[in-house]
Amino acid sequence: MNPDKSTKRNHGLTIVELATVMLIISMAGVGLVGSIISIVGFYQDDMVAKDIRKYGNAAMNKIVDKISDAARIDKRTGPNGFPLLTLYYPEDLTDANTLQVTSQGGFYWNGQPLLKNISLQTEGIYRDKEQREITLLPAPDGYSVRNMVEANYEAYGVGPGLDVVKKSVYEVTIRYALLTRYPDGESTEYFTFKRKVYSPQSLVYKKTQAGGSTNNSTGTGGPIS
Repeated sequence: MNPDKSTKRNHGLTIVELATVMLIISMAGVGLVGSIISIVGFYQDDMVAKDIRKYGNAAMNKIVDKISDAARIDKRTGPNGFPLLTLYYPEDLTDANTLQVTSQGGFYWNGQPLLKNISLQTEGIYRDKEQREITLLPAPDGYSVRNMVEANYEAYGVGPGLDVVKKSVYEVTIRYALLTRYPDGESTEYFTFKRKVYSPQSLVYKKTQAGGSTNNSTGTGGPIS
């Protein structure tokens, strides 16, 4: 056997070996690209979710403040199907203030954004219609403002004499849905914000309208844990 010929056959790669190497590299590349896409997607999901939580908590705090200080709170269903609140305050019971909301535009106070420095970003980076969609859900599972009589809440006791108190405690629920579309399907994540708030001035107003006594035992308004 000629040793030179044997040595020559050991140099380089055969076509089969080269094809195998290319296949392995391409498979590794596809896996790497897929991993990068998944990481980027998770990052984008987290950024959008963070913005929703920030807006939802800030809006809830502001709404609680508005309700806790109000003497009269009128509620009806707005043209878009969401609750439309009209609030009056002790310093001027003829001055009507409105709190309303849209499905994707956030909350508004007297026609202006409820929050000055924070907006519900339903459009923009990571929020295209074909990618992610943020929507406020309607009642009964979504946005609602109910007093404890409407909510059938019995922790405050039952009886006609307690109804006026229960009607001065409100439960506010805000629920947003984040729909994310993927090449192979879609998923929905929900963000729920819920608080109870006591409005002592509202209790005073209700007792006054009913001809009842109004003493100083109404307490201080604000969130109820």
